[in-house]
This record gives sequence, C-alpha cells and structure tokens, in this order.
Amino acid sequence: MVSPLASVSSAQAAVPSAESLSMSGSGAAPEDSTGLSGMVAPASGLDVPKAAVATGGTPRDRGKAMVSEQSRSVPTAQSLGLGSGENLVVKDVITDADGSTHVRYNRTFNGLRVVGGDLISHRDKSGQIKNVTWNASPNVAVASTTPKLSLASAQTTGAHKASLVQDTTSATKGELIVVVTGESPKATQKLAYDVQTEGVRADQTPSRLHTIVDANTGATLEAFDEIHNGTGNGLYAGQVPIATTAGPYWSMHDAVGNYTTDVAGGVDDIFGDVPGWMLTDADDVWGNGTVNHRATAGGLRPLRRR
Repeated sequence: MVSPLASVSSAQAAVPSAESLSMSGSGAAPEDSTGLSGMVAPASGLDVPKAAVATGGTPRDRGKAMVSEQSRSVPTAQSLGLGSGENLVVKDVITDADGSTHVRYNRTFNGLRVVGGDLISHRDKSGQIKNVTWNASPNVAVASTTPKLSLASAQTTGAHKASLVQDTTSATKGELIVVVTGESPKATQKLAYDVQTEGVRADQTPSRLHTIVDANTGATLEAFDEIHNGTGNGLYAGQVPIATTAGPYWSMHDAVGNYTTDVAGGVDDIFGDVPGWMLTDADDVWGNGTVNHRATAGGLRPLRRR
C-alpha cells in the first residue's frame, strides 16, 4: 500500500507514467495507472453528478476537466457519504481510451489538509461512479482540531530531525494537519503538525524533510524526505543521478524548481510556452539509454544543482 504520507508529498499531481504512454499527446491511461493502491470499495449505482468525461489529451483539456469536477465536489462528497467538515479537492482527472475516468481527490477536514485522506473515484463513460479507491480509510475525522502542542515545539522537533540528515538548513515551516495512518478498519486519525525543513545534504543533494509530529503528545509519527535521487539512463552520459520528487508516481522535478516535460516531438520556444507532460515514473529508474525511450532524453544529466 502506498504510504499515506508519501502520497501527498509530491508537488505534482498523479499523472500517467511516461512509460505507460505513447507520448503522442493522448491522456489515456490504464485503470491501474491512478497510482493509488489502497482499499477499493464498490460504489456501483451511486447517484452522483455526471462527470465531464471528454477530457482530451492536452494539459489545457485536463485543467478544464479538473475545474469541472471541482464544481461538483460538494454533491460528490455527499454521495460518497463523507462526514461533516470534509471537503474534496480535485488533484487530477485521467480519461481512459474507452471514456471511463479516474478522478483523484485530496481531502480537508474543518479546513485542515488531510494526509492519507486521498481517494480516487473510478467512473464509467457515462460518469457513474463504479468504485472508489481509498488511500488509508474513508474516515478522517478527529475529535478536536485544537492542538495541545505549540507549533514552535513541533518545529524544534523538526529542526532536530533535520540536523541529522542536512548539512545546512535554509527554511523551516509548519502546518497543522490531520494524518491518517494504517489501513481500514484499523486506521487511526490524529491531529499533527507537518514540519517542513529545507536544506542541503552533505553531498549537496537538496533536501525537503517532512517531520510529522503528534499535535497532542509531541511524538514523531514519521519523517521522510520529499527529494530523492533517482537513476537516469542517458543516451550519452550513461547512468546518472537525478533529483526527483516522490509520490504515487515519481516526477522529474527537483527541490529548486527544475523539471522536465515531454512535448511529444514538438519544438519548444525560448519562453517554454509549449505545454508538455511532466515526466513521471513508477520505480524512479528513468530511461533505458536508447533513443526509443522518451525518458532517456530527460536523464541525460542530473537536475541536481551544485
């Protein structure tokens, strides 16, 4: 099962893997390309608003589909039986070749971001929800959203964790969240702080460390780095390290904002205005060293800055 924490750490929404697309501009992806392997609950026959299923294959069409789905999020949440105080935030819409869609949502509870609360509704071509994939649990509610621990105390804990892995630290911030861990029916919901500490490791790899601190007890629930070094198999440079971002799919996007997209054989202009697909991968190993693999070009050299 995808870690509830890692599932939202990526700055990019889940998108079809570059390895699963022909890169001809099509947005089609197999049903299992949604990138979430949590609990699947049948939802056949739910009375939900019909989706705008004709999303097309361009980023602009996809954006329009996301806006359309967001406008339906309130009745959709009600149809899914979500509790009071829960809201859905659309993160992505993927359309299959047969017209069926997969709509990925993050959730908030009483205005707080829910880590581990993401879900995917799978719809047939008519827009009817057939089943739902929950990351951790359908239930995300906590008894109180008032913390006993101060943000300053949580940031102190995060700074200590960062000192163990980062050579230098440039920024620290914290956010009150709800975190869901484990799998239903044993999943637990806790009020916590997500303390994010940005810095650089001793080998000059960028680091964006998340320390999840229980907002009532002060215990560290989990710590993970958002930035990982993937392996790129370039056409000329051979195997090179690439700074990537973790998620249900790894994205070729580093901590300082560099990223790589595929414009499907088009020619970009000097302003970078030609839209393309963010390069993503299921296992963080990119390309195969030959010209017949789209990610090979993306792995020609590392994105890591020195």
